[in-house]
Amino acid sequence: MASCHKSVTVIEGTVTKLLYDGNCIVGVEYTTSGVFCKKVVKAPLTIVADGCFSKLRKALVTEAVCVPSYFSGLLLEDCPQFQWNHAEIVLGDPSPILVYKISPKHTRVLVDTPGLLQKDIKGYMLEKILPQLPAHLRDSFRAALYSERVRSMPNSFLPASHAEKTGVILLGLYTTSIPIQLITQDISITLVINCYGNEYFFAVEMEKKADIKSDKAAFLGAV
Repeated sequence: MASCHKSVTVIEGTVTKLLYDGNCIVGVEYTTSGVFCKKVVKAPLTIVADGCFSKLRKALVTEAVCVPSYFSGLLLEDCPQFQWNHAEIVLGDPSPILVYKISPKHTRVLVDTPGLLQKDIKGYMLEKILPQLPAHLRDSFRAALYSERVRSMPNSFLPASHAEKTGVILLGLYTTSIPIQLITQDISITLVINCYGNEYFFAVEMEKKADIKSDKAAFLGAV
């Protein structure tokens, strides 16, 4: 965890807006749980990575997000595996279906549905997807359809582009896991990261002349 590092300070809160100095982003305004007054933190660099439902993206880039398909997911209970400790990919029609264990009891199934999200998603799963699944998945999949709510999320795509402001980096949801090597002087970084649909703010301070070769655990472990 980043909080275990002596030169890292972690603050958790909900970011309400970016702070500007002309065309430069200089920090963020945020609130913390149970406290209604807004707080401010400033830094030479602000990293925004608040996911596909970003509230801050529109302030930084003008390109529209493309949604070519949706992932619709179910959680299956006590579902057998074709091969232990291996995920499965079903090359279905019209798109792939992902199947993988998330715990000894539960298996997640993600169905990619191209175009607009189906209005009757359960009916679509029963009529279109269920017959295409391997036999060992069908009983658990059918039971989950009748007992669970199908959860859907957009598969968003946004081509890389230059941010229209200085002092800020806008990252995609998954690129935040890339290891970063820092050998630096005084540096203060503001990181806005998405966590289960809520914006959380992390302030990271590196000590002066600290020979820090940070990896996911030391620098981005808080995410």
